[in-house]
Amino acid sequence: MVGDNRGDREQVCEENAGVYMAGSMAGGALATGEEAEAEDSSRREGGLRAADPPTPTTRVTSAPPGQVVIGGNFTGGAMATGKRSRAVDRSVRVDDTAEYRGLLEGLARVRRELAERERTFEVDAVDGELEKAEKEIASTGRIGRTLLERLVRMFSAGGSMVLRGVEGTEPLWEMLSGFLKASSGAAEEPRLDG
Repeated sequence: MVGDNRGDREQVCEENAGVYMAGSMAGGALATGEEAEAEDSSRREGGLRAADPPTPTTRVTSAPPGQVVIGGNFTGGAMATGKRSRAVDRSVRVDDTAEYRGLLEGLARVRRELAERERTFEVDAVDGELEKAEKEIASTGRIGRTLLERLVRMFSAGGSMVLRGVEGTEPLWEMLSGFLKASSGAAEEPRLDG
């Protein structure tokens, strides 16, 4: 019901307030209503991926009073609508695609060297972990924290004996340690003794 005074119109707008999203929501925070609060404190790694949704092909031309329209995809950030609402965007987006590419090259080089060695349980175990890392990077663009911790331990001075004779493992250990430190809640990593 729309009345003649401004207060009535505001009431109607607030009742109809909301968000229409023409695309999809793949991250971020959104809140509607009086005193709504939305906060995005996420850490998103890597650039856009092929699996990210395309921009919608239709265009919204009108919306009810008080409604917010997002004509594309909401992939991060924070938005709040309504009286005294609050939105805080503390998110961090890290595009470490180039670093992971360098890591993939290093892992492939180590695996090639391991392939020339006699196949033992230890060589197979190390090669298997490196293969898991390659597959995870290829499918998700990153390495999960648990696998990352195992790799850092393997490449550290007290880690795998198999990797001790492989040339160029120190730069890989440094890369892996850097990724681990960048991940949230990183514990102190083991040191490499040159």
